Amino acid sequence: MAYNSLFSKTPAIFGDQYAYTMGAVDFKAGEVDRVSTSQIFFRELINNGFKDGEGEDLKIPYFVVAGLGPFFEWFDNNWKLTDDEATFYASLKDPGGERIYPDAYLQYMQTEPAHISIDAMLEGELAFPDEPIARLTGPHLQVERLEAGLLNLITAHSGWSTIASQFWLAAQRLTKHASLYEFAARRTPEWGGLGTSRSAYLAGWDGTSNMYAGYTYGIPTAGTMAHAFIMVRESEVEAFTTWVKNMPHMGVFLVDTYDTIEGVRNAISVCKQHGVKLRGIRLDSGDVDYLSHLVREELDAAGFKDTIIMASDSLNVGAIHQIYQVKEAPLNSFGVGGNYSTRRQDTKGISAVMKAARVNGRNLMKFSNAADKSTLPGIHDVIRYIEPAKHNGIGHYAGDTIIPYDLDVGSGRLNREIVSIPRRSPNGVKPFPEGVEFYRPIVSVTKDGKHLLQEFIDQDSHAVLKNARARFFHSMQMLAPEHKQIISPRLYIAGIEEGLLDDQAHRVRANNLNIQRGRQARRFAPAPGKTG
Repeated sequence: MAYNSLFSKTPAIFGDQYAYTMGAVDFKAGEVDRVSTSQIFFRELINNGFKDGEGEDLKIPYFVVAGLGPFFEWFDNNWKLTDDEATFYASLKDPGGERIYPDAYLQYMQTEPAHISIDAMLEGELAFPDEPIARLTGPHLQVERLEAGLLNLITAHSGWSTIASQFWLAAQRLTKHASLYEFAARRTPEWGGLGTSRSAYLAGWDGTSNMYAGYTYGIPTAGTMAHAFIMVRESEVEAFTTWVKNMPHMGVFLVDTYDTIEGVRNAISVCKQHGVKLRGIRLDSGDVDYLSHLVREELDAAGFKDTIIMASDSLNVGAIHQIYQVKEAPLNSFGVGGNYSTRRQDTKGISAVMKAARVNGRNLMKFSNAADKSTLPGIHDVIRYIEPAKHNGIGHYAGDTIIPYDLDVGSGRLNREIVSIPRRSPNGVKPFPEGVEFYRPIVSVTKDGKHLLQEFIDQDSHAVLKNARARFFHSMQMLAPEHKQIISPRLYIAGIEEGLLDDQAHRVRANNLNIQRGRQARRFAPAPGKTG
């Protein structure tokens, strides 16, 4: 197979100019062989659309990782600059009128293969703030080139998948769940709508109205009818009759163009008259809870007990939770668009960042006056603990710890105690004893630019999404119920290994000491022309 999405057709030139300008400096300085590792992580959780008793935003306690598949659709086919792209770079001048990018550097970007190794959490895994979700190791000027593309896709797709997972949870009851269909193509902020459709399906939704997404990723497609189909005809009965005569096996009727209950009765009458199965009723306005009960009564009385009822009226997570879980409205399906695709509940904005962590074997750390902007030193890994199965036979994730990449903690079970300290709650120290079961959600994906996983070797976008979706279902099964509540979820604890946190604190103190020494030296220096 071969990738055929818009992502796969986006040229290599996509990226921020500073990455190419820094690369040009490295190239001209003869530093092409400098090897670095950079890490990508999320900083803050997404708002879940609700507030606590003090008016503070509540958070979705996790991220659903997404975007790696579309990234490889772009990267695998568009690494080297074309002649036209190189000509554009050659035309750019600095303020002094000199060319920014010399021919030798452009030749390098047109011919040199990628030598980048990528370790990452695969799509469908859960991630938490500060955890590395991807590590990129290779020539520094090559790693820098991928920052904009990778962050663009991971930020957008993880944001959509995370919010989509909340819709998926809201549409579940203890013994049943309603199907979810993504109707966001006309509302999504991206051309083509592939990201919103793909991210929703990854996070458990059942299909999409977006035909391009169905073609590209094998997502089941769905569609009923619009109000215009009814309005351009003389009557609702004429419209429904025309429909059943020409599309007899697609009988899901939109009934609120004129009057909802009369619309239901017309749909029942037309289907009975023509011997057609009434597959479904779609409610697109009004009090959906109230109307769904009336519609169910009409359908059952007419013998259409298997007919589904779908709601699609500007629904958000809170509305679906209230209607379906709390009030238990007799609904079977939801169609959701703009409230999902525009991420309206994410008022602060999801933020993924990429920071250099090691260069030529030397650990790096970014310092900042804002504590949450300082990075942890060096390269990191994540271990995710699994508690033993309880009486119901199900074990759950029991917490994460960010550890130094080269720290030996065993394989599958801890070979030593790990003391895990939450960064934002340092008093919440939690020890995990030797023998605790764990796994590492970060896996090797590419080595020196070559893929290691078969689905990416085959460039099989359908298989990539299918596996990501299965991974999502497993991840959500392993997440404890208190973290999946819609209204007031309990935050999941992802801590930092005690030694790593101590190393950061030591480096911060040393950096501050050096700064203060310089300031004090200037403060107490003799005035010019004077001696002690």
